[in-house]
Amino acid sequence: SRILIARASSTLVSKLPRKKAATPLMEALNRASGQLNHVMTDVRNFIAGIESHVLEEADIGETLRAMVQAMCASNGTACRVTIEEVAVQELSTEQAYHAMHVMREALSNSVRHSGAGRITLSLKRLRRSVRLSVTDNGKGFIPDSARDVGHGLINMAARARKLGGRIEVRSRPRQGTKVLL
Repeated sequence: SRILIARASSTLVSKLPRKKAATPLMEALNRASGQLNHVMTDVRNFIAGIESHVLEEADIGETLRAMVQAMCASNGTACRVTIEEVAVQELSTEQAYHAMHVMREALSNSVRHSGAGRITLSLKRLRRSVRLSVTDNGKGFIPDSARDVGHGLINMAARARKLGGRIEVRSRPRQGTKVLL
């Protein structure tokens, strides 16, 4: 969203009547946009490397911790991660891979859209299943109204079905969001 703001600002500045006054602003905005693009590329490459590591080593606990830390750090959001080793041991490599993608989508949505100051991720073993949850204290939304906005919720639901599980999104305006797998 910061890149979009920089690009929108560039467009507005380029329409200013005094082009000479706009030039330094345009250069600063272009630099900021470029720096944000580099940060996003670094985070994506880091995540891609983590995904390879998961497929090779199946160390989902450390992978999830590292991914959450990287994504939250890129936005300056405080994060807390709780991962039970018994829950990790319940997951096959394929389940870990799909769970990681669900977590990444939920975390990305939270970082990009919620304005949250704090995000919590947990992976816990329940009596007959494993539960992954991503919770934020952001602005929240009405889940039914967001279904047509993008493919994120649809993709998370499809991955949950592949795992034989389900996805649940709990959110209300000004009360944060919780995604459960």
